[in-house]
Amino acid sequence: MLLPLLSFAAALMAAVILLMTACVIWLTELIGSASLAALIMAGVFLVVSWIIYIVWTRPVIVYINEKLDTIYDVAFAARNGYEAVKSFALKLFFHLIKHP
Repeated sequence: MLLPLLSFAAALMAAVILLMTACVIWLTELIGSASLAALIMAGVFLVVSWIIYIVWTRPVIVYINEKLDTIYDVAFAARNGYEAVKSFALKLFFHLIKHP
């Protein structure tokens, strides 16, 4: 079940690398400088990755963070409830031992 997803990710990464290489080669032919073409393409992909982060990734991170906060609050309340029940049970137990 995981192999198709990993294969898709590997194929997608290869496609992006090939696309970047083709764009750098094309841009090199236009402007005559391979290093400038690589720098321009790196800037373009940096802007694209920043847009992807702002539009899709950041809301997901905020959502997960909110859910983690909720899980923490529930776990904290459960621990406090357990401690209260334990304390009450111990007091009751010691009271029953002292006064049979």
